[in-house]
Amino acid sequence: MHQSEGQFHRFADEDNAARSVDISAMAETLASDLKQRAESLLSTLLAEESGIGAARLREHILSRELNVPSVEVYDTVPAIRQALDAVGYHDTALRVYPDEALILIRLPPQMKFWDKRDSLLISWGNHYNALINELWNTARNFVSDRKMVLARLNPPGVHTKEYYYLWLLFPDTHRNYRRTPDVLIDEPMYNE
Repeated sequence: MHQSEGQFHRFADEDNAARSVDISAMAETLASDLKQRAESLLSTLLAEESGIGAARLREHILSRELNVPSVEVYDTVPAIRQALDAVGYHDTALRVYPDEALILIRLPPQMKFWDKRDSLLISWGNHYNALINELWNTARNFVSDRKMVLARLNPPGVHTKEYYYLWLLFPDTHRNYRRTPDVLIDEPMYNE
């Protein structure tokens, strides 16, 4: 396992065969974009908060990088299968190909208070809505610009403490897609 700054993790099998598309590099780039855009957005939103105790809470969140989602990339068939098993995602019909990468996203811990729209400290609901839209828009733009496909494995509304989103990234080769997930670029603007 290779771990870089912050909460971005990369899991890879160094013996993986060469692929026509460097899915590892693509997935790492997308993961980095997601993390940077989310961090920037949440930092800006926190700076705008003026509720009771907001300054102290903001300092705590920023000092511990709690404004950054965890983004993990798994870029080989064995690593993808192991990651899906580890988070409890089981789909017996799921076939994983060598030109695919799994992107697992965990939201910052305070986002569990997303329904607290009018709290005295931080209006997490606004932050949650903005973050989800930012993640989806960043991913949509990324796959559109690179002729890639990003399929959501977990259905809308299905999130666990182990993951918030499970996205499978692969080249748009027009192969007969073998599952029926919501393909990201066809999703509505807001997704839970």
